[in-house]
Amino acid sequence: MTHDFQTEGHYILSGGETLFTDGYLVNGRHLEVEQNGWSCLGTAYGVKKVEVKVGDVVIVPPGVVHGWADVPDHVDYLSFLERFEGGLGESDHREHETLKGVGVLLRGR
Repeated sequence: MTHDFQTEGHYILSGGETLFTDGYLVNGRHLEVEQNGWSCLGTAYGVKKVEVKVGDVVIVPPGVVHGWADVPDHVDYLSFLERFEGGLGESDHREHETLKGVGVLLRGR
């Protein structure tokens, strides 16, 4: 999945899971998702998989492929979203392109 104009973040409270990020989508379907705005859903290929655990913070900029590959037991997380309402202006667009393709993981203790 990707989101056109939204940065998505997760703070892992308990449990853990396998996050996948980066890569590309095949057979994507572009649609408006109520919580996330315009998004593209499809089959992800060429992704990086990372185990996330309690205390980790995941930040996914607009346009970056991401999702959850495996949840062994459970995961509870706080989700935070930032959306660029009304699209991106010229200066914002340059910043968006710079961030595209980069997912961020901040490790907890």
